[in-house]
Amino acid sequence: MKKNVMMRIAACLLVCVLASTCGISGTFAKYVTDGGKALETARVAHWGVTIDVSGDDAFAKNYKDQATDVAAEMTVVSSTEDEVIAPGTNGTLFTMDVQGSPEVDTQVTITANLELVGWVDANGDFYCPIVFNINGTPYAWLDSYASLDEFEAVVENAIVAQAGIYQANADLNTVLDDTITWSWEFRTGANDAEKEANDVKDTFLGDQAAAGSASTISLTMSITIEQID
Repeated sequence: MKKNVMMRIAACLLVCVLASTCGISGTFAKYVTDGGKALETARVAHWGVTIDVSGDDAFAKNYKDQATDVAAEMTVVSSTEDEVIAPGTNGTLFTMDVQGSPEVDTQVTITANLELVGWVDANGDFYCPIVFNINGTPYAWLDSYASLDEFEAVVENAIVAQAGIYQANADLNTVLDDTITWSWEFRTGANDAEKEANDVKDTFLGDQAAAGSASTISLTMSITIEQID
C-alpha cells in the first residue's frame, strides 16, 4: 500500500515538472531588429569627347584671284612641288572642333608653335606682312610688334588662350572652337607712302625666294583633354 502511494506521488510530481517546463519555455524572448534597403545602381560617367583638328589646306601650290569668284583663273602658281604664299593670297591654318559634355572635370592643354623664318627687309630688319586672324581677331606685325619673338608669342598665346580647367557637364563645343587663318594683302600700309615702302619690301622677299633664300612660315599645334580629380 505504502509502495503504491509513493508511486502515485512520483507520477504526480513528474506531471507537474513537465507542465512547469512547458510554461517556462513559452515565456522566453529575444531582441530582433530588422534593417536594410534596396540595392542601388550606378553607371559609368559620360566622356564622349572628340577632337577634329584640320589644317591640310593651310597653304597651296596654286591660288585663285581673291577679288573675284571661285571660278577665277589661277593667279599664283608654284613652279615646283612647294606650297607657296604671295601678296594677295590667304588660307586657313587650322580649325579645331571639339565635341562632348563629359560628366567629369577636365583639363584642356593646348600648345602652339609659330615659326617665321627669314622675314627681313633689305636692311636685315624684321618685316612680316602676314596677318593672322584668330577667332575673328587679327594679329598683324605691322600694327605694333617690335620683334619677331614678340609677334610669334602673341599669336601663340592667342591660340592657347582657351586652355584651362572645365567643370563637369561643360559643353566643350561652346568654349573650344578655334579657327586660325592667315592673309597677305596687296599693298599693306596706312597711307600711300607706307604702301610704296612695303611694296619694295614685299618685292625683296620675292627676289630672295627666287635666289633660293625664301622666307617660310609654319604653325604646329596640339590639344589634349583629360579627366582630372
